[in-house]
Amino acid sequence: MPITKQPQIIPQHRDRSLIRMLAEDFRILIGEQIDELVPMGSVTRRNFRLKQLCDAGYLSSRSIPAPGRPNRLAYYLGSRAWELFDDPAEKNLLLSLHKQASQLAPSALEHRIIEVEGRQRR
Repeated sequence: MPITKQPQIIPQHRDRSLIRMLAEDFRILIGEQIDELVPMGSVTRRNFRLKQLCDAGYLSSRSIPAPGRPNRLAYYLGSRAWELFDDPAEKNLLLSLHKQASQLAPSALEHRIIEVEGRQRR
């Protein structure tokens, strides 16, 4: 069975800024929150770029189940996010943060998003 390679993209300045914000401040964000922090133009353009970053491994995403409304995607550090940082200590921290976010319980995801929304309003 052939090994599938991750798509190659060149992370732009805004991509690096988003990944740094996820590492240092927020840990996990939904698309609307990302728009407020790092505007990417239209919703379609934002979703396309976030998908590219996920496909390349710089971001990961999880669905947030919500009763009575459509599921939303939450974005967090991907398994390759560490490649964008120079400091070895930061690299180890990023790998740890990726693992923590990927293991959050679904109920904790919604709570984490609400927490982030409160911080953004301050």
